[in-house]
Amino acid sequence: MRFFSDFVQYVKPSILPILIVSALIFLDWHIMTPHIKQKYLFIDTVNFEYDYWKYFFISAGIMYATFLIGLLFVKNKKSLIASGFLAIFPAIFSAFILDSFVEKTVLCANTYYTSEIIQKEYKIESDNTQKKLHAINGEYVIFNKREISIIDDIRKEKNLPSIYDLKNGDTILVEFHKGYLDTKYFKQ
Repeated sequence: MRFFSDFVQYVKPSILPILIVSALIFLDWHIMTPHIKQKYLFIDTVNFEYDYWKYFFISAGIMYATFLIGLLFVKNKKSLIASGFLAIFPAIFSAFILDSFVEKTVLCANTYYTSEIIQKEYKIESDNTQKKLHAINGEYVIFNKREISIIDDIRKEKNLPSIYDLKNGDTILVEFHKGYLDTKYFKQ
């Protein structure tokens, strides 16, 4: 029994951080990831990741500022400068750990503001095994079944014929919305 009480005393200070990390993991896996898969084409998330470095450094800066503010409450003022310099390492480490979470948070927030509506024309190409949507301007080919299914569901909501009922060579218009990040997404 002594072992158990010692273990509880040892773990007790870590309970709040463990709960916070668990909540972040739950949000990431069960709320944000499905939301992003439902709203974005894969290529749009990849394109966003190329420009994401700005948001990474902003989040690292916020974490660094948080560490510096915490250091203001240190009693030993002589070590304040050294501690401030050393605080950059945990800030960058935290930013790397939370990188995926921050990226998904920014993408989710992008879907709550529409700055522009874009319509792109796609040409249906299919063989007996798979449907593909080719952009008329050659920008992107949609062949992922999940993405085609999302577009098909949107078409059904608008009482348009299903993609699967269309013939080879038919063209369709797909409506995208652009958020404040200039990243396009499906509005459903």
